[in-house]
Amino acid sequence: MREAETQRQVAEARLQTQQDQAASERDDLIRHVRAVEDRAHAEVDRGRQEVLELKQRLASVTREHDAARKAQLKEIEAARTEAADARRDAAAQRARAEALDAQLARFQDLPSALHQALEHANPKPKPQRAAKRSHLSSGKQPAPPKA
Repeated sequence: MREAETQRQVAEARLQTQQDQAASERDDLIRHVRAVEDRAHAEVDRGRQEVLELKQRLASVTREHDAARKAQLKEIEAARTEAADARRDAAAQRARAEALDAQLARFQDLPSALHQALEHANPKPKPQRAAKRSHLSSGKQPAPPKA
């Protein structure tokens, strides 16, 4: 019986060793799983933070883009208004130029017509030599000839 008792004790010692090894391995695996879970949680937290930062950046860029677009639309509208004003001014200047061209065309014959009218209204005076002498002797200056 001693031998059986010894075998039983050896078997119990072996069992205890194997149970201790299994417990040690289980503890190692639990620590490993916890470490992996902690790293995974940290990665998820970093990912969430990155997503939050990207959303904020996107919102900021979107606001900037919207502001720039509104400014461009205002500039375009101002340019359109300015162009319309310029077209109206150009049309008014064109109409004025056409009116002045028409007036100029009517006045082109004016110098010859005016010259004829003046000749008809003021016949050429005949030279009066005695009258000139009387002006000179009286000390008065003769009036300049009318054009």
